[in-house]
Amino acid sequence: VAPGGTGDGSSWQNAAGDIASVIADAGRYRGEIWFKKGTYAINEPLHVTANVGLYGGFDGTETSRSEASGTPGETVLTGAQEGGAITSRAFITDNIGTNFTVQGFTITSFASMLMQSTQQHGMLFRDCIFTNTTGVAFNIYARTTFDSCVFSKVSRIAYFNEKTLDGTVFTNCVFRNNTTPNNSFLFDFGTSGGPNVYFRYCDFIGNTVPGTGGGIIKNQQQLTITDCNFSGNSAYYLIWQDCIKSMMRMYRTKIT
Repeated sequence: VAPGGTGDGSSWQNAAGDIASVIADAGRYRGEIWFKKGTYAINEPLHVTANVGLYGGFDGTETSRSEASGTPGETVLTGAQEGGAITSRAFITDNIGTNFTVQGFTITSFASMLMQSTQQHGMLFRDCIFTNTTGVAFNIYARTTFDSCVFSKVSRIAYFNEKTLDGTVFTNCVFRNNTTPNNSFLFDFGTSGGPNVYFRYCDFIGNTVPGTGGGIIKNQQQLTITDCNFSGNSAYYLIWQDCIKSMMRMYRTKIT
């Protein structure tokens, strides 16, 4: 696809512009969707579709995915609309989100990024930048992996709901300069379902939680933090352990 594309998506010369239709079509045959560098206005949430991959960073001449050379900042999905309004969500689920991949995008100016409704297993976000959300960015019910992503200027990053075999995993991610509403949490857990969450090789830098009742992470179930760095954060609580059955493990982690 390409910004302003009007073709059928069969080649770069015939690049499509209707992302929703291209995703639906790719879902019929487990397809990949390649995005030419540029900005794409998303006025309605995109439907998460099983076995489909969205990949940004293409110049429009490549013949294989490995040739894409762009950075996440060069391919942008934006929910900003005329008059200052923003789109409610970047993605919406239909109970069929298994093996859905999003890689190489900046995703900005949405009320939220994704709200899962049930257990759509195997969703992967890689090399993405998430910024400028007004609500909870990710409401997670299923196994979801974030690899090498950056979260900045996000109101609240995630709310975890259900326990899954592999849990929700953040690896090599950076959480920088996020500010929550007063007395909120950057990451929050539901009290039912037993969600299990893993942070590995992540940096939490310069985040702010105003008030005296909030913090960076509110753990009410199962939390594991490994080889992470907390630096320059302003919050009443770093981690609030808030359930008698909750469990937290922390390994080789620096707090300054």
